[in-house]
Amino acid sequence: MGKKNNPNRDNSIGKEQRLEENTQLACSAPSCTKDRYGYSKYCLQHKNHIASTGSLEQEYIKSFKSNLKPYVEVLEKQIEDKIQEKDSAILSSIQASKSLLKHPSSINAISIDNALREPLTASIEALPHHIIKSFENFSGDAKRLLAVVVSVYLFQKEYPKVLITGIPLFFHSGKFIFSYTKYERTLSARGRLYYKRRTLTKNQYINIGMKFYSKFYSAINSFLKQYESQTVNIQDNPLRVKKTPLVSLMEEKQERIDFVLEQKKHNRMITDAMVQNEIKAIEVQFNKLIEEEKLKENNG
Repeated sequence: MGKKNNPNRDNSIGKEQRLEENTQLACSAPSCTKDRYGYSKYCLQHKNHIASTGSLEQEYIKSFKSNLKPYVEVLEKQIEDKIQEKDSAILSSIQASKSLLKHPSSINAISIDNALREPLTASIEALPHHIIKSFENFSGDAKRLLAVVVSVYLFQKEYPKVLITGIPLFFHSGKFIFSYTKYERTLSARGRLYYKRRTLTKNQYINIGMKFYSKFYSAINSFLKQYESQTVNIQDNPLRVKKTPLVSLMEEKQERIDFVLEQKKHNRMITDAMVQNEIKAIEVQFNKLIEEEKLKENNG
């Protein structure tokens, strides 16, 4: 990648002056009066928001991976049923999924429809080798990969106001798919061994989302049609994930805690003491509600 996408690698004369001039300009986000951060067009707050959501228009979705896991489980069962039924679209997608996991280098060969390229041309650059190599250790088989890809689109269909279409949808799809690659062994500055998963750029997540959407379009479309045809009898819809009040409370508690921790990362004014006090208040509030709901279930 060149200087355009990685301005910090720019060692040419005048780099410091360009950085100083940029940080004196106003953030490009509508109505924001803060100065830009580094080489970005945005202030630190909006820069972090885009890095977390893919777009200024998309709200941050708390515990996104946790919310999607039930969809993956439901879809894996549905995929197995469709394999047994010899569903041509699913059988073809499973073969494609097996091929991608066996030869991850073929991910870069996936062609993206021109209509998808238009919103963000930078996102269609070839993914670097280290990202492609991460798919060699995908956590799951071909059915899991297909279920992971489809789940994001099923979630968006059910909650269109939570996850909007376009770039945010592809961003979240790419990020969710990559979250199933395994952690890598890494040495800290002090020589200690620990494990972590790479954090990709916004455009790289979008790139992955677009490529996998293009590759598995038939399967995605098949499940979306099935979902739409069964929404009349919504309670009987096998693609609709149902949650008990207790599960919903427990998930909301964790989401609130995760949100507080996320805000700490993006706001230097938030202290550890403030975070601990907020989390303690959340736990007191929700633990009481959870105990009450447990009593209801036991007495019901």
